[in-house]
Amino acid sequence: YAGLISYTFDSKVTSITGSFENSTASSVVFPNVDLSSCSFAGNTYLQNFQFVSNYNASTSIPTSFFSGCTSLQYITLPSCITTVGASSFSGCSSLLGSQNTSSLNLEHVTNIGFAGTSQNSGSCFANCIKLETVIFSSNLAVLGPYSFSGCSSLLIDTDTLPSCSSFNHIYPYCFNGCTSINTLTIPANVEIIDSYSFYGCTGIQSIYISTGLTTIGESAFEAAATIDYINLPPSVNSIGLNAFNGMKLSSLSMSINYFLSTTPSAIQNLQDLTTTSTAADAYGYSTWMYNVFGTPFGGQSSKSSDFSNLPQGVKIEYYYTFGKMPGSTFDMSILTSQDVEYWLNTWEISSVFTSGPFNAFVSPSITEIGEGAFSNCVNLSTMSLHASVTSIGSSAFSNCTNMSNLFIGTYLDDLNNSQLKTIGDYAFTGSVMQQIILPSTVASLGRGCFYNSQKLGNVIFFRGSKIETINDFCFANCSNLTSFKFPTT
Repeated sequence: YAGLISYTFDSKVTSITGSFENSTASSVVFPNVDLSSCSFAGNTYLQNFQFVSNYNASTSIPTSFFSGCTSLQYITLPSCITTVGASSFSGCSSLLGSQNTSSLNLEHVTNIGFAGTSQNSGSCFANCIKLETVIFSSNLAVLGPYSFSGCSSLLIDTDTLPSCSSFNHIYPYCFNGCTSINTLTIPANVEIIDSYSFYGCTGIQSIYISTGLTTIGESAFEAAATIDYINLPPSVNSIGLNAFNGMKLSSLSMSINYFLSTTPSAIQNLQDLTTTSTAADAYGYSTWMYNVFGTPFGGQSSKSSDFSNLPQGVKIEYYYTFGKMPGSTFDMSILTSQDVEYWLNTWEISSVFTSGPFNAFVSPSITEIGEGAFSNCVNLSTMSLHASVTSIGSSAFSNCTNMSNLFIGTYLDDLNNSQLKTIGDYAFTGSVMQQIILPSTVASLGRGCFYNSQKLGNVIFFRGSKIETINDFCFANCSNLTSFKFPTT
């Protein structure tokens, strides 16, 4: 095919065998023929590849089919293609996606590479350095290792990674070296971020992780950029060696239950957390913090026994995860005052132990906060509720006189997923919150709900609010309330 500029195969062709590595055609229209017996790997002339209309002869792009096609810019995959084989587009350094949208549309592809850890299982789009946007399938099942490794122009928007139950594992090196990723949102269906998944993603400035993630692998975010804050959900029970090494992370929020359970790993983590590292460049970090974060990014810091507050390293903010107490057999979705009292005493954080302020998160298994659950818990500072909570009972947080924050989920977008409908009588009376954002699902605020919350200055009903009833004395004696907009409902 030397000398050809474009080529359209005859519709009568029934099979194609062999390599097109030396073809000089820049544009190809491929017939309705199985792909498995031919290849365009190594072709440096091909720029535009199209499938004939109504193509249905193959369900997958074979391994290395377009590998090394350095001039390939445009391709539109037909709907019958559900699998992209390992290294199929690896090294396509000019690839942009579809000619119409300049986005790579993978909306019908459920398997990108194969489950595994080696490059031979993935690398589907590795080093496609001009690729910027990808549309994933809502039924994505496998995003294999090295899938987009080295795609230095790739962007990941808030809803880029699909929120489907079949997609629960980001395999090793998947987005390694994707230096243009700015904001990373991990949906709740992802359980595992494997080793080196986002290694070297130096452009990341914000990371939002939903409850559901259990494992952060070795060096998963190593050598990433400067980030102010990451909130790890309580579901995280394993953080690998050097997971955040080299990241200039100012503050990390995580459940202290990570260190307080009776599993062997938690016992070891607690031991490492309370032991100063012997590494020469640890500068006072505990063994656990040095293993996870590496050398304090600010250089040498003063020795300190307070391993959560080193002056020139990452600051750790701990919260306690409240769920049903051991042995409970009824009301397993309701967090009662008895459950709360059990954990306060077990962890020795109630006021009777002269404990300082603490932060709390309600377990994802809880859907109702019972009557008086945290009432008079005067050292409760910040409360985070999982998005699955549907009701907050009467006096649930009454007279929590140091409670300054109430959050739904682990980041702002979780408000979109909130199922909270009712907040009972006197639920937050006497709080010191300065602002409250009420999810759009809330339909009723009880009598005296925020009564005597004298620092409350701003009440926000989230967009699309369904509020119908604000009962008597709901905001009575909120003497600093300056901003309150009634929604149309």
